[in-house]
Amino acid sequence: MKTFDPRYILCFLIAWMITNGWAYIFLGIGILFHWKIFTTISSAPALFSSLICLLMSCLSPFVLQRE
Repeated sequence: MKTFDPRYILCFLIAWMITNGWAYIFLGIGILFHWKIFTTISSAPALFSSLICLLMSCLSPFVLQRE
């Protein structure tokens, strides 16, 4: 079983940029130029996706635990 597949990582990064990357880019632009509309629109998806990743990384050892 291959543990490191560069094609998988490339596909994962492309999918992440399509689904979540725009929020982080808008957040950076909004903070950089002090545009409140960009910061407001992008902060909710960025926070939500970060919380989901944190929750998944904390719970995955318990879910994947074998007896």
